[in-house]
Amino acid sequence: MSEETIGQHSASFLHAVLSLLAFALTGCAGSGWSPEWLAGSGSSAVAEVAAEQLYQGLELDDLVLARENIQISLESAPSQEKRYWVGNPSGAYGYVMPLRTFRITSGHYCREFQETVATDDGIVSATKIACRDDDKIWKEAELKT
Repeated sequence: MSEETIGQHSASFLHAVLSLLAFALTGCAGSGWSPEWLAGSGSSAVAEVAAEQLYQGLELDDLVLARENIQISLESAPSQEKRYWVGNPSGAYGYVMPLRTFRITSGHYCREFQETVATDDGIVSATKIACRDDDKIWKEAELKT
């Protein structure tokens, strides 16, 4: 692998990590990316409540691991395959399991997935949808009903 290729991969990884951290610090919802097929502002409140319940009790390091695991899992895991993360020293853990992959009219790929998080407070699961933007970042969304 050339130094240029390594630099490109490092820059992409850094961009993904910084995006995840910013996403985590702003409440893990309402990413601002909302193509025409996404629900309006009412669903972002629902997404915020679901994220708050799912990530309740996680330390920031665990939250970053969980969000990073979503990116990696949605990008590379086949449907029905669980990808785990484990927080250290907190002991919190979780997994992401992609359920199905589809394309929307804009051409973006989307995946429905199950995310499960376990902390001392218990185990919480949620089924979500995320779509891959032009920068190859998976962003959570809710479909219009």
